Amino acid sequence: MAIGWNATWTIFALVILIATPALMALTATERLPAKDDHSSDVEIDSGQLQFRLRDALVTSRFYVYLLAILPMAFIANAIFFSQVHLVETRGWDLETFSLGFPVAAISTTAFSLVSGVLVDRYSAAVLLPFYLIPLALGCVLIASVPDEWIVFPFMALLGISNGFSLTLFGAIWPEAFGIKHLGAIR
Repeated sequence: MAIGWNATWTIFALVILIATPALMALTATERLPAKDDHSSDVEIDSGQLQFRLRDALVTSRFYVYLLAILPMAFIANAIFFSQVHLVETRGWDLETFSLGFPVAAISTTAFSLVSGVLVDRYSAAVLLPFYLIPLALGCVLIASVPDEWIVFPFMALLGISNGFSLTLFGAIWPEAFGIKHLGAIR
């Protein structure tokens, strides 16, 4: 059953209004980890170098990470901004293409959680070279398959890379340069 875009936005607004007091109550007090046997899990590794922005800017690693991070935003935005042209060129239905966005959203959410586990197990630096592979595969698929159904696997693959990017981008900077000056470096 379709409810229309006006009703959808109204429902989202109501959910936000209802959830806001609960979220405010949850965030009203500072929560610190309890001191127990696992307290060493939350301590800052004092042996890690804490780079300042000027120190990070003179390392080649900073620029390598930056070049690895930027393609996701550039490619995904280029596809989204030129979706009408892509759809018209292919002779597809714009509504069908738009049905792929929930697929991308679900895939992004799922793989941001999966990538969090993988970053904890391996590291952001280890995963970073591989996160664009699903997006590359999706771009090859959408470029080479003329059928409209390809939108759905493309959006799923885009979502996988996007989900990984959301986690990796938050993890790579503190992992590589420490957390003391993280705000400046990011």
